[in-house]
Amino acid sequence: MGSSPATQPARDSSIEGFGVAYVGHVFVENGVEFQFKVQPPSNTGAPGQVVRRSYQDLGSLSAAMSSRYHQAPSCPRAPFFALDSAVGDQGRAIETYLRSLLILEPWPRTNALRRFLSVAMPPGPAQAGSVGPALLHGAIRVPVSCIAIALSFSEPLAVIRCCAKVCKSFQAASLDPRCWPRLQFRTYCAEKSIDSLCTLLLRACGGLEALTLDLTFQQENLGVALPAGLLLPRLRRLDLRLGDSESASFACELLGCVESPVLRQASLSAVFTPSLLQALCMTAIAAEGKLTELSLVSSPCSRRPHGAELDASTVLGIQDLVEAVPFVQDLAISIDESRRGCSRFMEGFLPPLVEIPGQQPLLANLMALQSLQSLHFDFLSDDVIASLSTDERVFRVRSARFSGCKRCLDDPDQALVSLLGKMGPELREFAFRVDLEFGMRAFTRGLLHQRLAGLPAVWSGREELRSLELNWNAFDDEGIASIVEGCPQLEVLLLDRAEYWSDLAVMHLVEGLPSLHRLRVRSSVLLSDRALEVLQQSTQQFRLLEIEPSATMSSYMLDLLREKLSQGAPGSFPEIFPSSLTAMLLLGDFRPEVAAGAGSQGQPTELRILRPEHEEEEDSSNLSAYAGASRSWFGRRDAKLYIGRD
Repeated sequence: MGSSPATQPARDSSIEGFGVAYVGHVFVENGVEFQFKVQPPSNTGAPGQVVRRSYQDLGSLSAAMSSRYHQAPSCPRAPFFALDSAVGDQGRAIETYLRSLLILEPWPRTNALRRFLSVAMPPGPAQAGSVGPALLHGAIRVPVSCIAIALSFSEPLAVIRCCAKVCKSFQAASLDPRCWPRLQFRTYCAEKSIDSLCTLLLRACGGLEALTLDLTFQQENLGVALPAGLLLPRLRRLDLRLGDSESASFACELLGCVESPVLRQASLSAVFTPSLLQALCMTAIAAEGKLTELSLVSSPCSRRPHGAELDASTVLGIQDLVEAVPFVQDLAISIDESRRGCSRFMEGFLPPLVEIPGQQPLLANLMALQSLQSLHFDFLSDDVIASLSTDERVFRVRSARFSGCKRCLDDPDQALVSLLGKMGPELREFAFRVDLEFGMRAFTRGLLHQRLAGLPAVWSGREELRSLELNWNAFDDEGIASIVEGCPQLEVLLLDRAEYWSDLAVMHLVEGLPSLHRLRVRSSVLLSDRALEVLQQSTQQFRLLEIEPSATMSSYMLDLLREKLSQGAPGSFPEIFPSSLTAMLLLGDFRPEVAAGAGSQGQPTELRILRPEHEEEEDSSNLSAYAGASRSWFGRRDAKLYIGRD
């Protein structure tokens, strides 16, 4: 798995590296510990230090270096008898072994070797890129920087394979930071390509504006330290997807190199740790708190495959990070979509952080963000709802998405009422999901949920609401009529519980929501062909219909509905130039967006036949389990690199 002998770094005689010498040993309760003096290079001016290491530390170092380098020297074995003379010879043999490792890495870069020698300095100074001559075109001199900006709009592979071979000016331009405004790097075996990634970052850091890293290490202790001189001063968008603790350590160092006052978008998908959140918080502070988009996705790694359970220190780290971005507009504190059936919760706080022990005020504190427009929160629980109910403020957001696991929500219906009561009148999109754990789905299959009738106090004043998505709350005909009356401008309605619906509910939706273009109808014993007939009479207003056939629905009516939807709107016929478009051309008022709207009239509606919900959940759970198990197997070949502009 390590580097091949041909790609192993050879020691450069012009670079002064670290030195190590054996100075003695001491006997301790668990055996013997060796003392080594580590001497930094003389040009650093740092004094030497003495470190004490045991055979266990030496074994961990040997395992890491053997995995990284095929021809790494063999580690001395521990003697059978711990005699003083034998231990001294063993210490000198270990000294020889360490010096052999320092030939491979004169300035230690592998974290295992750095921890063994207690080296905290960056691995060597940055080497400045070569500056090529200006391009001469007659009497015109074109600087290398101008060529680099022009090449940044070309295909990356064409720049590397073709343009770099034209002349020295083009070669220097292909290595200029201005040629690489964007970098995407993905690998599920990062130990093989981490050195190349550091080289790319060192070359492109000066002009890098967007950085996306998706890293996963297959083995521990194979991460490397970032080189000195790496600084990202112009970064605007940062996206980190970390699959294990080793990549998280690498990201912590990388975040320390981001000092960009123009950073506006940041996304982090990893197992949250206080150190990682603190590093991202310092990056947000360096951006002067002007982040407008912040996404925190808890994505369990292979070594922690179970749910996202955030302790109090981690939640405090999230809260500090949110306080560092007072102008954020889009905020997401969510989980990975493939882990919807896993348990998740946030540990409550204790006094003096809260008045009542166990409450979790993170969501309530988000109401202080005056610029917030979109909120996504996947850690709902009774403790979070309790803290939310005691706060008098409301959310002034346009889009809100909430979810939580059933184990942490005793009454999802009351949670829905509490959440809607904290939403301002400008709300346009609302979604509330209750995820049932994988182990409980088989026991709850076929059970009816609590019936909800009309809630006029909850839905009143929601004229601005355009999208509503609920998967747990089961409304009857009266409840549907209340939604239609309070939200007359709904365009998307996705309700996954329809066991109390009758044909009258479908009539309410079709007649009371003229702007509705996407509708989901689940199975109900009270729904019949009459509901399909009502939908046939209003096909012109829909763009997507999702129907789970009921036992009382006939396949004949479904076929008629499908045929009616495939014909498009009544009276529509194909034409090259629609009448409205022709009128705009004659009047001289031609705009592409208006023309697109005029030409889209009469498009056929898509009919999507749904399966029972428990079958869809089983397929999604099997797919997520397969993805988690197979990622480490075939993901090793899935390495992607993209450099360039959008």
